[in-house]
Amino acid sequence: MKTMRFHASVEPVANRAKTVWLQRVLKTLTALAVLTCATACSVTGTSSQGAQAGDIAQLTRQADAWDKAIVRKDRGAIETNMADDFRQIDGDADIETKASFVTGVLLPKLTINP
Repeated sequence: MKTMRFHASVEPVANRAKTVWLQRVLKTLTALAVLTCATACSVTGTSSQGAQAGDIAQLTRQADAWDKAIVRKDRGAIETNMADDFRQIDGDADIETKASFVTGVLLPKLTINP
């Protein structure tokens, strides 16, 4: 399975809130990548060889499409791949919604270089 690696950077930001928000975005992206891998691995004992290969291929295509959408900053593709009730709660109990997550990923200051 091909893995895309990302390097994210932002221009220097003046306040801590923006830095904390960027850290939450990067943690979410990492969590989504781990979840995709865990899902692919979990089908091992529950499917036949052919169905398992098909599931892995589908998950690989979906993960690759997600990665490319994030790099392109393709709002439609990102939103399509997320549940409407998406929530992320960080260590400070700040809640990120689908709308705020997508808005943050699309910020011009956030650059992601695979």
